Formats: sequence, C-alpha cells, structure tokens
Amino acid sequence: PGLCGLSNLGHSCYMNAALQCLNSAVLFREHFLQECTATGGAGLLGSYRELMDAMWRGDKGIVKPDRLASEMAQICHYLDGRSPQDSQEFLTTLLENLHGNLKTTVPSTAAKEVTSSHNGGSIVSVLFQGQLRSTLVCGKCAKSTDRNDPFMFLPLNVPEESPRTSIWTLEESLQNLIKEECFEENQWFCPQCKNMAGVRRSIEMAAAPELLIVHLKRFKINTFGCREKINTLVEYPISGFELRPNVVDSQDVYDLFAVINHSGTISGGCYTAFCKHGDQWYHFFDSTVTPLKKGKLVTSGAYVLFYHRTQRKPGLCGIPNFGNTCYISAAMQCLFSLAAVQEYLKAFANSGHHTLSKCPSTDAAHIMAAFSEMVDNIHKGNVAPSGYRKNIELLSLGFQKFSQQDSHEYIMSLLENISKWTETKHRTAQDGKQDVSPISKLFQGVFHSTIQCTNTHCLKKTTREDPFIGISIPVPHQQETTDLKTCMACALGSSMDTSGSAWYCSECHAFSQPRRVTKILTYPKIVIVHLKRFHVNSGVREKVDTIVAFDQVFDLSPYGLDPSLVTSYDLTGVINHYGTIAGGHYIAFRRHEGKWYQFDDTKVTPVTAEEVVTPAAYMLFYQR
Repeated sequence: PGLCGLSNLGHSCYMNAALQCLNSAVLFREHFLQECTATGGAGLLGSYRELMDAMWRGDKGIVKPDRLASEMAQICHYLDGRSPQDSQEFLTTLLENLHGNLKTTVPSTAAKEVTSSHNGGSIVSVLFQGQLRSTLVCGKCAKSTDRNDPFMFLPLNVPEESPRTSIWTLEESLQNLIKEECFEENQWFCPQCKNMAGVRRSIEMAAAPELLIVHLKRFKINTFGCREKINTLVEYPISGFELRPNVVDSQDVYDLFAVINHSGTISGGCYTAFCKHGDQWYHFFDSTVTPLKKGKLVTSGAYVLFYHRTQRKPGLCGIPNFGNTCYISAAMQCLFSLAAVQEYLKAFANSGHHTLSKCPSTDAAHIMAAFSEMVDNIHKGNVAPSGYRKNIELLSLGFQKFSQQDSHEYIMSLLENISKWTETKHRTAQDGKQDVSPISKLFQGVFHSTIQCTNTHCLKKTTREDPFIGISIPVPHQQETTDLKTCMACALGSSMDTSGSAWYCSECHAFSQPRRVTKILTYPKIVIVHLKRFHVNSGVREKVDTIVAFDQVFDLSPYGLDPSLVTSYDLTGVINHYGTIAGGHYIAFRRHEGKWYQFDDTKVTPVTAEEVVTPAAYMLFYQR
C-alpha cells in the first residue's frame, strides 16, 4: 500500500512528482488518512483525501489523479496537468489552498503575543511553516530592527558555476542566504532615528519547521530576459543535516525523505521523484516505480528537497501540534521533567502492559499505555511515531478534540486515570486489598486543617485531614508583581472564611463563619503548584497577568504542621499560558541535565534560569 504510480494526464509529471513526495511525508499523509473523515468528499480537500485513500488501499498499482487535477484547475487554470508547469509552483499552490481549507475544519491554535511558528492553525502550517528573522542595523544610529517572516519553502540560490569543479554543497547555499549584506546610503528608512540611511542586513532562522522543504533555485533570467536552467551539482546530506549554527541555539537535525528532480531544459523537461518508503528508496516516474540505490540519490537535477526533523539528543524533543493540542504537549514535557515519574514508567514498561496491543481494553489502561509510550519517545528524542495521533486521541479522552483545553484540568484528569489503572494492578496477594497507588505515592500529600467556630459563646476547634494532589493558590489581580511565598501564605495558614457559605458547628449547633488554619501534614514527593490565573469578575471570566516570582529551590516547611522539618523542593518544569481566556497557547519550560529549555510544540530552545519567570507562569512542578 502507498507504493503505486500516478498516471500522466498529458503533461502532469510536475504534479505527480510533487504528490509522491507529499505521500512520503508520514505525519502529513496520516492526517488525511485518519483525521479528515469529517470533511466529506467536496472540493480540493476531498479530492486530496480521495487520492490518498486510493494510493493506500493497496488494490491498485497505478492511480489516476484526474479529480485532483480538475480541482486544481478551478484554482489556477493552467495547473490542470495538460501542459508543462513548474513542480514547485504546483506544490506551493496545493499546500496554500489545503491550508486555507483545513483552517475551517481544524480549530486554529491561538497565537501567542509573541509570533508563533504555527500561527494560522492547520496541519500544513504546523508541519511545514518556519520563520526567518531579518535583523536590520541602521548605518546612522546603529540601532537594530527585527522582523519575523514565515516561510514554507526555504529558497536557496544555486551558483551557475562552482569554484570547485561544478560541485556545490547545500550548506554553502544556506550560508549565502544568511550572510550579512550591506546596502548603500539612503536605501532604507530607519524607524528608530527617522532618517534615510545605509543598512546592514542579516538573516537567521528563528524557528525551524517539522518538515523542511528546500527549493533549489535552478531557473534564472539571463541578461537577454530569457529563462535559463542552472545544472550545477548541489551535494546535499541524506541524513544528519544539522541546521546549527544557522538556527539560533537549535538542536535540530534533519533526514532526507523525498526529492523532486527536473531533467532537461527550460523549454522541455521532465519531473521525477525519489521517495523513501520505510527503509527503501524508490524512483517514481509517473506510473513507473522502481527501487533506487542510496548512492544514486544526489544528482544535478535535484530541484526540491524534503527533510523531516529527527531529534538526536535524548530528552530534548519537541511534540507536534495537531490543532490546539499544545495543552497536552506542555503537560507531557513537564511530567517528563520529573525523575520520579520516569523511574515509575520504567517499571511500568517492564510489566508487560506498556503497549496498546498488550494492555487491557479499558480507557484508563489505554491512557496509561499512551502516556508511557509518549514519555518513552521523548526520552529517545523522537516524538513522531506512526501511532502518535492514536496516542493523542487516547490522552485527550474526556476532552473535546482539537479544541483548546485547560492544561491544569488536563493533568489532574490524566493523573486520576493513571491512578485508576495502577490501583487495579497493585493488590496484595493475601486479602485482595489495594495497595497505595504509585501515583499517590508520588503526588499525594495530606493537609491538616483546624477549623474554629467564631461564635463567641463556643470557639470550639475541630480538626480534619484531607489528601491533596497539587496545591492551587490564588494570584492577586490588582497588583503588578508578587511572589510564590506570599501567595502560598494566603492559601495556607490562618484565614477567615468570607465566602458567605454558612458552616454548621456541631458543638454549639449554630451557623458561623469559621476561622481555618491549614498546614501540610504529609509532604508529597512531587508538588504541582497551580497559579489560579483565571477568575470571575462580575460574572465574566478574566485572566490575571500578575508576575509571580518563584525560586529554583522552594522550602515548604513554613507551611507545614511541623515547621522545624526542612522540606526543600527543586523546580523541574513550568507550564505557561499566553493569550486570553478566549484563546491562548501553552508552552513549557523544562530543566534537562542542569540546563533550562523552552518547549513550544516542536520548537526547542535553550533559555536562562531568569527567563523561566514570566507573567505567563501557570503551573510549577517541584520535586523533593
């Protein structure tokens, strides 16, 4: 299945080559095979999914893409497959229009206040879109101006002749793109000093996409106004293509999975494709499909290169966003930051129930298996398995799919489901009673509360003990800054119940507003601090953007029943929420091998410890 040729509709080799390369993009292909059933069969979206279904049913060796060609002709009349056209132009038009259609079927990921690489909200932008950052330095005031521009194709110039026997490397073309350029006086208006001035311009890749498409610009206009083709051989890496240092502080590594080739001249030529299926490369020439040796992959006809991201550093791995799933990605990153969770999951993996095929057929068991697989893939440095979407579906059970959800609610639900599963697996052999769930051992503490009746003729005190997982503390909304210790003191300690709810005293048999003193009796191994940034104001929910300062080491002993007991916790992760209550975006900060990193879906960048404290901090993860 999937390994089939495409009929030539007259002059549709440019179309067939592009479609074969997209068919080799696993994450993109699976979206249409598994997730687009709700879109129906109408329009370009329906015709593309129909083509994918036909190619992967396995009952045809050759598929005719005539319906897709007809839909493309409705968008651009000359892209009907009956006249020679440019394959890269076809690919651009196809992806842009699929993106426009998909935005109406998959809820968009709300943009942060800072530009996001997947702003726009479709599987196309999530997988293919990156960002180039241009820095302009004024020749008069020396002040710099930055501008971020999204890209779906990375256009690289190819020299007409290489200084080394007509061989050029992809890295050299990339360096030419980002090298600093100087422009003469009065060529640019500086927004800082308000003068026309000379300018120095440098370009860097601010965000690398999950799937990188490189366009080798082989067609040029000569001095006579005629188009010519450049046949210089460009050597490009098959695997291990590192963007560093061209991407700022990036750990990104890419492997090649497809190539569009053009043979012939500008006036008459032919397009073919080299595509990887499994571990084998194949040559696709319209309806003909033949195996290809790896040594034959680099040719002077290479026109468009397709790379997919492969994280090679264990533990430093981004997670793709498939339409408002950032709340899951941020949660996974922070739970992975906890060494105790990793140790528990290693034991679970040895239990024989850690895969979906082996675990019992219950929701809780499936969630547990999906969670274990996700954390294992982060540890290996590769969250792009073929079953990733199935994991997303399982991990989001009980939550509306492809719709923004609350990350705190999600983590509490996830831990509850995992606890249900583990409780059924931990029973004593003697009497069948349940042992304490490992989730309880890791996350659960106990509050000790003293409640005093405030009726003057009573003043009776009663005590109670309540288990807790995570501590939710209010954030003041009428000040710019506060700190975690102040917020904790407000949540724990002595307070008068002013909620208006009457409390019935069993001693004096009357209602009162009690005074409550809450302390920590039993400290958990892991503390999740939930900063309550969403509150109700006159019946309307609003977000609180107050900065809450917090330390890398947090001592909980002042809030314990026994303050002499030193209980220090280390910060391992932070979930941040950007935007408003109506629409926002979650990212995570996570400590890895003593250093801090920011995880914005697939983008992973180093940050300093100071940068971890932001007004967007929503959940803090501390381990004892």
